[in-house]
Amino acid sequence: MIGVQPQPRLGPTSARRRATLVLALSNAIAGLALAHPGGRDAEGCHTCRTKCEQYGLSAGERHCHGEGEAAPPAPARPELRATPRAASHGTSLELAYVDKVLDGDTIKVRAGGEKLTIRVLGIDCPESKRNRKCKADKTGCAWQIPWGMKAAKRAAALLKHQQVTLECEGKCGAGRFGRPLRYVRLPDGRDFGQVMIEEGFCADYGWKYPHPRGRAYRRAQAPVQAAGLGVWQEARWK
Repeated sequence: MIGVQPQPRLGPTSARRRATLVLALSNAIAGLALAHPGGRDAEGCHTCRTKCEQYGLSAGERHCHGEGEAAPPAPARPELRATPRAASHGTSLELAYVDKVLDGDTIKVRAGGEKLTIRVLGIDCPESKRNRKCKADKTGCAWQIPWGMKAAKRAAALLKHQQVTLECEGKCGAGRFGRPLRYVRLPDGRDFGQVMIEEGFCADYGWKYPHPRGRAYRRAQAPVQAAGLGVWQEARWK
């Protein structure tokens, strides 16, 4: 008869080490399941649907988390930080996110924790809908609206859902309707207002409201106006 060898008795230190190892392994396995995303029901349970193997689960497996275990936090939205581009003397800069383009020269943004309607400084675009401004114009609204819609479409292509830089030189002011007046710097570094002038969608507004970049804008406008490009095809445009 073969005798059974007795198992060596673990001393207190070895027993504690084994218990610690088992606990650590259990926590690690639980951590894999807790790491995956997904909302939980009232019982703290949900069904794994994507990347299940990565978390040690089977596709379609319903499982529950322990009471009081928090779901993984959503990634924080990156904050708008100061622009790395150096400002020239007397120029104020502020980063903004463009939520909506109202027309060729008016946009809605979020900047500095606020929602703002910005009137782009230094340019004037045809109106994209009937309003008091075009009704007061002796040439009327009808001819402006098609050109205004083209300007709005181009502005949206350049600005919508983009992070831009709002700029003003000297004192930052507001327009007649209380909207902040700002130049807008595109993500690629170009001046949005100057781009709209160069492409024939808008005109320099310095003839009525002088502004610091008026000379540069007029230089950009001259060849477009002379060639009758864009909105300059219309004799009724300024």
